[in-house]
Amino acid sequence: MLIRKLLAGALALALVSSLASAQDTGGTMSSGQIMIGQSDGNVAPKSLSGDVTNDAAGVTAIGANKVTTSKILDGNVTNAKLATGAANTFKASLNGSTTSDVALTACTLSYQVTKWVSGTGWQCGLNPVLPSRTIAATLDLSAFSVIMTQGYATAGDGGGATFQKQAVGTSFIDQNLASAPCTIAGGSAYTNGTYFGVPLTGGSGVLAYGVFTIAGGAVTAVDVTYSPGNKYKVGDVLSASPASIGGTGSGFTCTVNAIVTAKASFNDSASSPNPWQFVVDSGGMPNTKQFGAKIDGTTDDFASIQSSLFFANYSTNPAVGGVTGYWGGRVYQPKGASNICGPTNVSLVVPQGVNFMGAGNYASILGMCGTFFAATHFVELCDPNTHFACFDARIEAMGLIANRTQAANANIAMVHSNNTQHSGGATHIQIQAGNRGCFFYQKGYGGASYVTIEDIECGFNGSNYGIRIGDTTASGMNVTGVVFDINKFAVGGPSTAPLAAQAAFLVNGGLVQIRNGHGEQIPAGIVVDSQGGSLAATMVKISNVNFGSGTVTCTGQVQLNGTNTSGNIVMEMIPGASCTNIVSNGMAGGVSYNTNIVQQVKFTPNAVTF
Repeated sequence: MLIRKLLAGALALALVSSLASAQDTGGTMSSGQIMIGQSDGNVAPKSLSGDVTNDAAGVTAIGANKVTTSKILDGNVTNAKLATGAANTFKASLNGSTTSDVALTACTLSYQVTKWVSGTGWQCGLNPVLPSRTIAATLDLSAFSVIMTQGYATAGDGGGATFQKQAVGTSFIDQNLASAPCTIAGGSAYTNGTYFGVPLTGGSGVLAYGVFTIAGGAVTAVDVTYSPGNKYKVGDVLSASPASIGGTGSGFTCTVNAIVTAKASFNDSASSPNPWQFVVDSGGMPNTKQFGAKIDGTTDDFASIQSSLFFANYSTNPAVGGVTGYWGGRVYQPKGASNICGPTNVSLVVPQGVNFMGAGNYASILGMCGTFFAATHFVELCDPNTHFACFDARIEAMGLIANRTQAANANIAMVHSNNTQHSGGATHIQIQAGNRGCFFYQKGYGGASYVTIEDIECGFNGSNYGIRIGDTTASGMNVTGVVFDINKFAVGGPSTAPLAAQAAFLVNGGLVQIRNGHGEQIPAGIVVDSQGGSLAATMVKISNVNFGSGTVTCTGQVQLNGTNTSGNIVMEMIPGASCTNIVSNGMAGGVSYNTNIVQQVKFTPNAVTF
């Protein structure tokens, strides 16, 4: 114990001696100084300088702008010594005066995007590009007004599109009435009968036309299969003018109870779902994949393709010819093969003003399903049930294919119309019709002017004609006075059974010019049987055609039936080829003709050279 006390006393004496020595060497200490050992073993009062300072109270501080990037990088400041913030944040200033923990990103899904918003920080999902329509429909997209997708079911499947948000409750352009859409209040005192092309009025939609059945003075049925309109919704109450259904009666209403759901547009998953309307990109056209078509050769694409065609038909002002009137558009069928089955006894219809276009006549294929209906035309140009004029419904640059052995009734075709006109028709088309005909233009309702049929390849077998213009006299209205220019064609049958059993063409009326074409493996080239009309309404000109050759015996390049109107036909540039006759002349008093036709020849009933 005595030794410890002696040591403690010695240490205290040494400290006092050191302080005394310091005062002896330097005098007084200034505020904030500390004693620092010197190289000679003495101590001296020193002020802190450089990056840190010390005050009289002993507080040590880092000076302004003294912590530099190099000082952080040299390892003196470690991650462990940094104050932590919330997960996925960084230190930053949103106002230029204070710092805070700012979210690095609010996005939780890989396809969302971020954008720095001044005063707010990173925001997520502004104008998003989503992988698909399927994913978009699972999200609450309330914050946005326009979105884009990279596909329909999956990204990159060809169905990417642009969508615009609508007010909650808005119906879609690609939302149509079902074929029999009504709870009917039949009314009374209507005139019994069947009425075609009756416009429906009222409701939230437009452009629905129906076939009305009236019995017992009341409307009993309304069928809008081929003109179901756009933007209608369940609960709409529709009516029709008595003038359209016999001129008498009152009280009819159709309360909509069934619609065909939109195939492109969709509702999102918000608590009050937002309607997202499909819109066509500027300068583009809708394609069938944007409406769900798979084009894989297996899936039935009928409903998707039909939805796209009805969408293109939409107009808010169909008064065509006025300065603000418009109607129709184009639809693109991408490369590949679509399987087309559809509902019972319903054709795929191309509505008024719609041009249905493919990537090429061997590139975009519509294949007829094996269960398609024998009594039903494959494609209709315009609604066949309106019975009035229809303009510019056209199919082009694609192939229509049916199995050769598939059943078909008489007068059933791959492409049919009774009312399209002007540039309406078919161009740059390949058709393998099997037992159907390739093209049948039947009536010309509404006083059709001209119809376009050009660059057409037609293969067929069975008992239907390859291309038929007009109907029989007994059918009533015919194509009298309608102009047809059938230019650049190849029409023929197969070289193996089942073989073609009818001619390449049958002309039953109209002002028809058939030119620049070839046909083979057929029993006859062009059969002309325009009857019951004046020459002014049933003229035919045939120029630069060549039929024959093959295992099927061709009886004539041209065949004039006994009921044809004498003097209605002119021919030129028709060689003998391999048919039995150049002209098989069955008109009363007519004689078949077998001299190469170079200059124009008229048959009245026999050949007269100009």
